[in-house]
Amino acid sequence: MTDSNLHYFSGIGFHNEKSIALKLLENVSKILIDDGVDYCLMFGTLLGKLRHDDIIPWDDDIDIIIFDVEKFESLCIKKLKNFGYSILTDIRPIETSDSFSSDEKWLRCGYRIYPDDGIHVPGQKWKFPWVGVWEPSHRGNTFTLPPEDHVYQKADFFPLQTVQFQGFPVLIPNRSHNVLTSYFNADNWMEFCIPPDLNHREYKKTHAPLCYFPVLEVIKYLNNIDKLKN
Repeated sequence: MTDSNLHYFSGIGFHNEKSIALKLLENVSKILIDDGVDYCLMFGTLLGKLRHDDIIPWDDDIDIIIFDVEKFESLCIKKLKNFGYSILTDIRPIETSDSFSSDEKWLRCGYRIYPDDGIHVPGQKWKFPWVGVWEPSHRGNTFTLPPEDHVYQKADFFPLQTVQFQGFPVLIPNRSHNVLTSYFNADNWMEFCIPPDLNHREYKKTHAPLCYFPVLEVIKYLNNIDKLKN
């Protein structure tokens, strides 16, 4: 770990679009809750709620799980469009072990919800900022979130809990600490962080090294940068 790697934290974030991202999450959350569609914050967005009670300063995407996609499709998509949002199915190419097949295989992973007047993402159909919707693959008392293969326990998620996030209600897992500790395979995520590996605004890898920094050290570094700008 070297201080020189701290710069990977400064280039990523919602920055001037943070208010747009929060309003997007607020509107999506309200529609889902009003229509009784089970969902919850996940990944960095959930971590931001627990650790910062806000979006992580170096996060630049919003992640949620929608547990009943059919209900979401039938009740919510039209309402989201009325808010000025587009909904794009998230379909990703997957690797296959069949070296004799020339057919490219694709996997449905969920949706991306983004403002119609958002910022163009180079080479992509969607716009920035967006909410990434993860569609679970249910397996009895467990589920995965394709294309990832990590197995989650449903008992850690249900019953979902309603909490306040930047002035509006959102749903989070019942045992959020268990969920994140299982995902990160570590229990130090409140104190330590790693640089972001993807710039969602430009949808390209950051090539940041896998190294751990104390969260307070990163925040101090970013605060010093803000002071220099002002």
